[in-house]
Amino acid sequence: MNHKRIQLIGFLVVFAATGLVVVLMWWPFLKLLIMAIILAILFLPVYDKLTKKLKNEPFSAILTILLILLIVVGPLYILGQLLFNELIGLYNQLGGTVHINQSEIIGSLPEQFQPAAANFLQDLGSRLSSLAGNAFASVTDVLSNIASFFLSFFLVFFSIYYLLRDGKRIKKFINSVFPLSESHEDVLVAK
Repeated sequence: MNHKRIQLIGFLVVFAATGLVVVLMWWPFLKLLIMAIILAILFLPVYDKLTKKLKNEPFSAILTILLILLIVVGPLYILGQLLFNELIGLYNQLGGTVHINQSEIIGSLPEQFQPAAANFLQDLGSRLSSLAGNAFASVTDVLSNIASFFLSFFLVFFSIYYLLRDGKRIKKFINSVFPLSESHEDVLVAK
């Protein structure tokens, strides 16, 4: 092997390793960008109709983002609030106040099931209470990461705004960079 070939292989190895480190470092943001691209593509027809009516691209992008908030984020927020309230209610209800009359339950079962039922019901209240406590702790852990959530939220909607507003220019730029003929590029991008 000559010296130039070894240099080329070394360069490619360092370049690939650096590229891998960059991708790993930016991976959480890449997932957010992919989500923003998907939402921008889904709501592009709405943005186009608003732009035709309003003749103002930035304002149309803001209105589209508000519509995304109403359609996508609003129901998720309401569902999260309902789930959190149910978990709090379950935790308060099962916080040691559960009393089960085990003898009535066990006595109503056939004799072959009574020993298994006695073992199962022996500490059912504490099991349910610990389950509700664990679920409540999990929800509070999720809510403790609120700063990360708002940063992600901001990045997604910031990206959607510019993807909607500058999407056609970005598409033209990507088409000009591809080494395909224009007809092949149009077929590829159209799908």
